[in-house]
Amino acid sequence: MVCVPLEALKLVEFIPHLFESDKPEAELIHAYAIDAGEPWEKDLATAAHRAGYLCLSPGQQQRSIEHDRRLFPMPSHIDKLAVIGIARLKYRPRTKMTAAWFAKSKEQAEVFMPTYQEIAGSAVESAGEIRNSPLEGANSPSETGTG
Repeated sequence: MVCVPLEALKLVEFIPHLFESDKPEAELIHAYAIDAGEPWEKDLATAAHRAGYLCLSPGQQQRSIEHDRRLFPMPSHIDKLAVIGIARLKYRPRTKMTAAWFAKSKEQAEVFMPTYQEIAGSAVESAGEIRNSPLEGANSPSETGTG
C-alpha cells in the first residue's frame, strides 16, 4: 500500500496565518497567503509585506530580499506573534459553515487592508522616496503616481 500525502495530491494546502501567540487560545489575526489561498488573502499578504518592507531602512530592505523574508507590521504589544500554517481543503464543501468562514476571512482582510495601506503611505511620505517591495512590480503605476 502506497501512502501519498494529501498535499502532494493537491487536495490540501497549507495557508500561513498570523496569530497573537502560539498558545491554543491565541487570537487569529488574519491569513497571510503567499502561494495558495483566496485572492483577498493573497492581496492582504502583499499589502502587509509592502507596508513592512517600506518601514525598513534600505539596508534592511536589501537583507529582506537576500533572505527572501516575508514581512508584516504588527503592534508592539503583540510580542509573541506566531505564523502557523493551517491545512485547508482545496475543494471545500458548500455548507453554511464554509460560507461563514469565507465571510469572516473576507471581513478580516477588509479590516486590515486599509491599515496596511496607511502604514505604507506613511512610510513613503516619511522616507521621501518610493522603494518597491520585491513582491510588487518595479515602477508600477500605483507606485510612481503616474497611473
